[in-house]
Parts: sequence; structure tokens; C-alpha cells
Amino acid sequence: MGASPTAYRALAAWGIPELVVAGASCTAMVTPIQGEHSMNQKTFSFVASVIFLLVALGHVLRLALGWHAVVNMWAVPMWVSWVALLIAGFLAFEGFRLSRRP
Repeated sequence: MGASPTAYRALAAWGIPELVVAGASCTAMVTPIQGEHSMNQKTFSFVASVIFLLVALGHVLRLALGWHAVVNMWAVPMWVSWVALLIAGFLAFEGFRLSRRP
């Protein structure tokens, strides 16, 4: 089953080309959404906030336990985790605040 022409236009708008494999078109398992949207702004804000909270928690653990982080042979200094903790914590706070708005 192929996707509708609307789905192909949506993929093209996002810069995702249609894949052709052995003469059959494939849209990387993207199906068009029909009817209601599956996620509203409150749900999105809450889910994003949980993710940012987990990132902040990871940085707290790194700072508290003294974990070392190495990215491509570069030892990431601890101050990077302080900055990332502030940013992720702020984004989590704002997201939770936004998800509680009426």
C-alpha cells in the first residue's frame, strides 16, 4: 500500500525524498495522519519537559559522582555539565509550567 499524494507532498516539504526500492515506492514507514492530532500542546510540553529533566538529572549525576565524559578524544570539562544543567533545568521547568496552563 502506498501513501496518499498528500503524504508525498508533506515529505517533500520536509526535504525527505521518496525512496524507490525494486520498483516499489517507500516513504520510510511514514503514514499520513487522519482525523485528530495525536498530541496537543500540553502533552508535547510535558513529554519534552520529562526528557529535559532526564538530561538535567544525568548532568547532576555526572557532577555528583565525578563521571568523566570523553567526546571524540576530547575530555569534556565539568563546567560544561554546569551550563548544560542550567539550560536543561530551565527548559524542563518552563515546559512543566507550560503544560499546566489551562
